[in-house]
Amino acid sequence: MALKPLFNEQELLAKIAKGDEHAFTELFEGYYGALGEFVYKITESKAITQEIVQDAFIKIWIKRETLVDIKSFSNYLFIICRNQTYNQLRKIAVERNFNLPIEQHFNEVFDMQEEITQVDHYRALIDNSIDKLPEQAKKVYLLSRHERLKHEEIAKKLNISPETEVIWAMDRLRPNVVTTFTNFAMPYTHRDYTEGNRLGAVLNLVESFENRDGSNRAIATTNTDGSYVFYNSVQVPFNAKDARLYGTVIWPSAPYRGVPVVLQAGQVNRSGNSYVLRTSAVNALDATGQVITATNGPVSNSNDYVNKTGFLVRKFLDESVNAGLNPGFSEMWWPRFRIAEAYLIAAEAALEMGDKTNAVKYINVVRDRGAIQPLTTANITFDNIVNEYRVEFAFEDHRFWDLKRWRLAHTIWNGVPGGATSQIFALFPYKVVAANDMNNGKWVFVKQPSYKMANTPRFFPLMDYYGSIEPSWITNNPKLVRNPLQ
Repeated sequence: MALKPLFNEQELLAKIAKGDEHAFTELFEGYYGALGEFVYKITESKAITQEIVQDAFIKIWIKRETLVDIKSFSNYLFIICRNQTYNQLRKIAVERNFNLPIEQHFNEVFDMQEEITQVDHYRALIDNSIDKLPEQAKKVYLLSRHERLKHEEIAKKLNISPETEVIWAMDRLRPNVVTTFTNFAMPYTHRDYTEGNRLGAVLNLVESFENRDGSNRAIATTNTDGSYVFYNSVQVPFNAKDARLYGTVIWPSAPYRGVPVVLQAGQVNRSGNSYVLRTSAVNALDATGQVITATNGPVSNSNDYVNKTGFLVRKFLDESVNAGLNPGFSEMWWPRFRIAEAYLIAAEAALEMGDKTNAVKYINVVRDRGAIQPLTTANITFDNIVNEYRVEFAFEDHRFWDLKRWRLAHTIWNGVPGGATSQIFALFPYKVVAANDMNNGKWVFVKQPSYKMANTPRFFPLMDYYGSIEPSWITNNPKLVRNPLQ
């Protein structure tokens, strides 16, 4: 067996000679696996293997000042382990009164000139995988693994953020492992390929994001007398929202790749003393050349590639060039667990235990990123926990499971037509096009049930809290008992 030298072996030896413990640790970790496998195949004892390899490295450390004079350190290290293994086998043989042909056995198992080993094979696979990493990911790995820099030092050296928000994620760093999400969900007017507008965010979610000044988070569409609320800009209702909303959805005229996304359901025209809504086929123009219903919609029909809710999903959209183009698509990752969840778990647990001080402390860490009003021990409730999970983890596959574990799903999705929490709502923006009218050029919004959802409010029956057991299973095993309500 021949140990494959570490690529930075000489550099490490020079540092170790000066007493660098970090370099010694890296040397140890670099060779321990191969040496351990070699020794274990002979001794078949984990304890003995560990003792032999560790003793070998102790000798290396003791003689560290002479290491730079060794021409082939990897062979030198191997010989030390081989000889100690030899001695250990002799010792065992004497203790057990065995007369083993040790040298013969040793040479039958391992050939000193062997160039290709299983360890070398795996090491080559690792090196090859590192080479295939995206350039930035490769730099981060090498700086961490080989230069032993801390993540703050790596961030500073590469001029990137030191934040460690994502703890676990489904990454897409392997070749040809991509996602087509951006292709399907990006605005159709900004499309890279053939799709777009396949996914819409609903008003219910948008209104769950608080306003930064603490004002009513519901978006006003009409006054108390039923007349429209006119906005000078289509973005006004969203400008004061929790800052996280911008990273979650695309609202009317919000930019994507630096270009505004036009969402316009139609026009508001003047008819006598009244205002009337006007819609059209997408991208149709009126007599003055102004668009009536925009290419992106929203609309309340089955047209493909047209939004149905008034909002698009921004989270997980890749804004890099051609991220929606076949065959490259996007390498955007999918978070499994983020540090924000750790804070909210702590906040929820503290509140359940009656510890409002820590509950407020932890939940405000998350809320602070949205620049919204901090909670206090005087006003925090469990509803704050519920809503914070909703806005922080929108589109991350949390909401359904959270409501189930809290046993709130049946109260929120109660099947009531038009219910504030059971009905899925859209928000359609209309531009006022009325010459000589004081509101000309302004915007109004119409809140309405989303397409195909008017007669289908969300309903969560109690039995859905439990998994079902098929009748055939009970037939095969009569001792099985169904969960309640099944």
